[in-house]
Amino acid sequence: MLFPVWRTGKYMSELTIECHTENSILIMSLTGMLDGESARQIEKKFAELFSEENFRIIVDCAGLDYMSSAGLGALMSALQRARDNDGDIKILNMSETVQRLFRAVGLHQLFRIYSSKDEALNSF
Repeated sequence: MLFPVWRTGKYMSELTIECHTENSILIMSLTGMLDGESARQIEKKFAELFSEENFRIIVDCAGLDYMSSAGLGALMSALQRARDNDGDIKILNMSETVQRLFRAVGLHQLFRIYSSKDEALNSF
């Protein structure tokens, strides 16, 4: 079972999403917790990105402390939509806790996971 992380004396219960483009690839950086509440937030962000024809995306999880099944579902839905449009979603800087979750449900076989931004960018 995963538990929220206490970071610098503050309970992290929200998700911050920051996006920028590098070499025509969109990089989405996540900070905080991807849970049932924030899954709706990331689904809206993916919908916005897809409406702007952004289908090649790297999700940087360096600041992600927690991911629930709702977060996994949001990423899986986005992955399908990206691939349906000749794109892909790659995962970068995943913590060991989130990696264990991905392995436990078999998502490590669907997503390509990288620890180097250059490697992730060059994989497109």
